Amino acid sequence: MTLTMRTMGAPCEIPTRVISGMKIEAINGEGVPVQLPPIFTKMAEQRLKGLQVKMGKNPQFKADYIDFMEKVIASGYAEEVSDGEKPKEGREWYIPHHGVYHPRKPDKIRVVFDCAAKCSGISLNDVLLPGPNLMNDLQGVLMRFREYPVAFSSDIECMFYQVKVPESQRDLLRFLWWPKGDMSQKPKVYRMGVHLFGAVSAPSCCNYSLRRTGTDNKCNASPEAVNTLHNNFYMDDGLKSVADVERAIHLVSELKTLCKEGGFNLTKWSSNKREVLKEIPVMDRAKELMDLDLESSQLPIERTLGVLWNAETDEFQFRCQIRKTEGQEGPCCLY
Repeated sequence: MTLTMRTMGAPCEIPTRVISGMKIEAINGEGVPVQLPPIFTKMAEQRLKGLQVKMGKNPQFKADYIDFMEKVIASGYAEEVSDGEKPKEGREWYIPHHGVYHPRKPDKIRVVFDCAAKCSGISLNDVLLPGPNLMNDLQGVLMRFREYPVAFSSDIECMFYQVKVPESQRDLLRFLWWPKGDMSQKPKVYRMGVHLFGAVSAPSCCNYSLRRTGTDNKCNASPEAVNTLHNNFYMDDGLKSVADVERAIHLVSELKTLCKEGGFNLTKWSSNKREVLKEIPVMDRAKELMDLDLESSQLPIERTLGVLWNAETDEFQFRCQIRKTEGQEGPCCLY
């Protein structure tokens, strides 16, 4: 099972394997020469010192950051590198990282691994193969979502973290971190075993893994379920519409089972039909729907692929901030 990717006109075969229910995708092609400068940990150490200073000034940021990193390690997405373990020459890189908060979710931190950070004029992303663009057209996904009266949406939980990187390439994803977040200790070397959001290779590899999940299991799934996996997802967001409630209920269940075969968990389900929502376990529903009384409450307005979807009225909506600049005359400006 291979994925053909090209760099400078030369094809590179990327093997796909399944281990422990998770697909394995190479980040730059087995056998592709990668020569990185022998800078070891200098850049990562400098960035970690800056992170330590920021944590010292902001206790909440520190607590959130440590909690995120420890969950990544405890979940098996990252592993500690044994002392003295030597990678192949030119196949080692230390990725600096920093934390950001979502503008609409100020209590939720995301640690960003900066694969674009340069040292000696080169970054990890400079030597990774981006691969073919396997993303569905955004406009097409939204238009198909509006095609039929019964609509539902879902999200692949931590999509990039569900696709593993071959062991031979994990030393390109090394990083520094304090054991248990204890900054009184000397930082240790860890490495990611899964794809990173900031790596240019990740979207193609993870999209391919999702598509391959449908193709590999087409004998055990309906053509509609496989087609949905191939054509109705934009990265980790799935949007689908069908003609009637019964068909939607069956397809939701089938998609959940199909994605599980590739190690992907579909969650944050939503629908414009209460009958469909009632068949979805509460913990698998979108956050706004978990505590909602489906018998008496209105369905919420949710953000999906950059637009607001009013599930109650089944309409797309937009929020615009209208204001006049100082000294402006005439029409207001839209921001």
